[in-house]
Amino acid sequence: MDTSIFLAQFFGWYMIIMGVIILVRGEAFLEELLKEIEDKGFLLLGGYLTLFLGLGMVILHNIWTEDWRVIITILGWLTLLKGILLIAFSKEYLKFVLPFTKNPRLTRILTLIIIPLGAGLIWLSS
Repeated sequence: MDTSIFLAQFFGWYMIIMGVIILVRGEAFLEELLKEIEDKGFLLLGGYLTLFLGLGMVILHNIWTEDWRVIITILGWLTLLKGILLIAFSKEYLKFVLPFTKNPRLTRILTLIIIPLGAGLIWLSS
């Protein structure tokens, strides 16, 4: 399977699954997320895992073309950047993320963007 297709399906299904979980569990999911990000060890572990995943994606798929594959490349770079921010600037990262976790309406709006984007990636990779 082509790397672009695999990563598009991986990200697509991930976005759909997480989006549905957030829509179904809503505030309970956000409460749990707040507990987890307050734990510095959990935040650091998440940063290392995200850095690892992002770095792997950037190495495997750094394709800057004028088609749908550039979406995968951008997601890879964003994942890498998130991992770096979580490890090096966790307090500043939390200042950016906390408004999303404390505002369920904003989270739902973002979820309604993420689910179609995930479905689009799966469709494009078929």
